[in-house]
Amino acid sequence: MKNQQSIEFPITTEAEFHTALCTLVLNATINDVSPEGMWTHRCGDVELPDFDIEISEVTKPIDD
Repeated sequence: MKNQQSIEFPITTEAEFHTALCTLVLNATINDVSPEGMWTHRCGDVELPDFDIEISEVTKPIDD
């Protein structure tokens, strides 16, 4: 493992979720694990939904 940031739990806001997601993707990329693709998250709790999660690389905006 090269360099890793930690994720603070619990995640209680959209801003915290965004920060945790960015940290997760960054840590994977730094450690040569590709986060790209379609991921299915099956929640073991029948009261909570399952999710399909898609991660794809996008082009950075070009500053004028």
